[in-house]
Amino acid sequence: MNKQNLKKLLQQDPVALKILRFFLQNPSSVDSVGGIATWVNAGREEVTSSLGKLTEEGALEEDTSGSMTGYSLTEDEEDLKKIQDVSENA
Repeated sequence: MNKQNLKKLLQQDPVALKILRFFLQNPSSVDSVGGIATWVNAGREEVTSSLGKLTEEGALEEDTSGSMTGYSLTEDEEDLKKIQDVSENA
């Protein structure tokens, strides 16, 4: 994970920042686009876009089971430290 890329993403995408903060406060959560949209009070399209960016950066993991896709915080310890640092300073 590139810390600078994540920092830039969070500065440009307030929904991504809300999503990441949600997962940092609820690190064992796994949720769908609809559930996450409810938690961060944002539209599904915005959330879908932000989830894609966060997954691409490696901050979140995507798990598809059948027709359901769930998202969760990465379990990589080094990446978690970077995420924590960037989200606190965003």
